[in-house]
Amino acid sequence: MPKDKATKLNNYHSEFKDLVDARLPLRLARDIAAMRAKLMAEYPHATNAIDLVLRDLREGAPIRPAPILLTGPAGAGKSRLVRRIGDLLGVGVYRYDGSGASDNMFGGSPKGWGNTIPSAPARAVNQMRIANPIVMIDEIEKAGTSSRNGRLWDALLPFLERETAARYRDVSLDAELDLSWISYIATANAIVNLPAHLQDRFRIVKVLAPRLADLPLLAANVLRELAIESGEPGFVWPLAEDELEVIGRAWERAGFSVRKLQKIVAATVEARNATAVRH
Repeated sequence: MPKDKATKLNNYHSEFKDLVDARLPLRLARDIAAMRAKLMAEYPHATNAIDLVLRDLREGAPIRPAPILLTGPAGAGKSRLVRRIGDLLGVGVYRYDGSGASDNMFGGSPKGWGNTIPSAPARAVNQMRIANPIVMIDEIEKAGTSSRNGRLWDALLPFLERETAARYRDVSLDAELDLSWISYIATANAIVNLPAHLQDRFRIVKVLAPRLADLPLLAANVLRELAIESGEPGFVWPLAEDELEVIGRAWERAGFSVRKLQKIVAATVEARNATAVRH
C-alpha cells in the first residue's frame, strides 16, 4: 500500500496500518515434484485438478497460479483439496463463502460506512502477512443473482485481471493496493448458471467423485488429519482390513462423499478406542 496513494486510515483499519509502504514477502515454490506426489497419494481422484494448479509453478519462483475453478459433485473434496494445496505451499487459504454472498462486499464497503470493511483480498493479505495467499471462493455458483446491491460475480472481475489487481483502489481503505500476486481458486458443484464472462476468466477443471478403489488412500489421509487434530501427528494407527470393508460399505451407501467419509472413519476410530478401553 504506497503511502502517497493512501488516505488517513480510520479506527476500523488499525490492523492495516502496518501495510502502509510495506513490502510483504512472496512465498516461493519449493519441492514441487515431492508435493505433487503427496497430493496424488492423498487425492487420487483429483489428479487433473492437482496438475492444473501445479502447472504454473516454477521451482524457486513466487507462487501465483492463474485463476482456477474446480467443479464437481458435492462431497468430492474440492475445498479440502484447496486447503491442502495451500498448506503444502505454505501460503495459507482465505475462504470466502460464495453461498452466503448476496452483494458485492467481496470488493469491500465504502470508507464512510460505520461498519466499513476492506475487500476480501486485502483481508487475506493482512491475515497471512504475505503478498501471495490463496483466496478460495467456495460454492461460487450459489452467490446471489440480484444486481440491486451488486453481485459477487461482478465484484470478482477486477481481481482476476493482474493489470487491474496491481492498482486496485480499495473503497474501504481508500488506498491503492497491489493485489496482483494473489491466487484465486473457486469451487462449484455446477457451472451452468455462472455468467460466461466469469467462466472465461477461470481455467475450469472437473474433480470427479472418488471411487471405492480410492478408499485405502483417502481413509489413510483422514486418519492423518484426525491424528493432527488430536495433537499426535506422528502417531497414526492404520485401519485393519475388516475395518476398511465396513467403512467401504458405509461409504458406498453415503454416495462416496469425502465429507461423509471423514465422519465414518472418525466413528470407526472412536469405536475402536472404546473397545480397547473396555479390554
